[in-house]
Amino acid sequence: MLGFYIFFLVASAQFVQWIGKTKLIDWAHNLYLWITGSSLLKDQRKLRTQILKTKVEFQATSSQDQFAKWARLRRKIDKDLVDFEVLNKEISSAKTQFAALFSSLLWTFTSGFQFALISWYRRSPVFFLPQDWFPAPIVWILSFPSAPYGNLSSSFPPSFCAYPLTDLTSTWLRDSSQVLSRPPLGRLSVNVHLLSVEVF
Repeated sequence: MLGFYIFFLVASAQFVQWIGKTKLIDWAHNLYLWITGSSLLKDQRKLRTQILKTKVEFQATSSQDQFAKWARLRRKIDKDLVDFEVLNKEISSAKTQFAALFSSLLWTFTSGFQFALISWYRRSPVFFLPQDWFPAPIVWILSFPSAPYGNLSSSFPPSFCAYPLTDLTSTWLRDSSQVLSRPPLGRLSVNVHLLSVEVF
């Protein structure tokens, strides 16, 4: 069961690495804003709509014929743009705080739990090594630092699991990008048909 827990933690860390921490932070932040119904975003949308309406009215107003109205609209646009910048800075600051919190949670749930699990179960064997399969120095290294001799220590499976998962995802990404870069099958069959016509 310990091996399954270690594999799950390593796989989740590889999943986070594969998707990318910045994408996960953006998705989580958007989900957080959607769930909480942030008042900052509502204010931002309302202010943006108000600025656009005022700009339309400002552009329809003549600066020579209706100077007082034109100047009032100009001041209103300038004030709303300043408020919009302040609101954008508040939203950006809130997103930065959320990103720091979410990054620390990601680290805790992937690397932190993995480190705690390995430290807690450092004396417990993940599984027993078959007798006479490995020379004595290798058996000693595999049981390092604290597992009983002849057993696999909990410090090695993360690296044993991480390498194949990394290799598997890179191979899968490479193969999927090659499939996506190929021309569609219908176009390919037409081209082959044209080639066969030209040959005869």
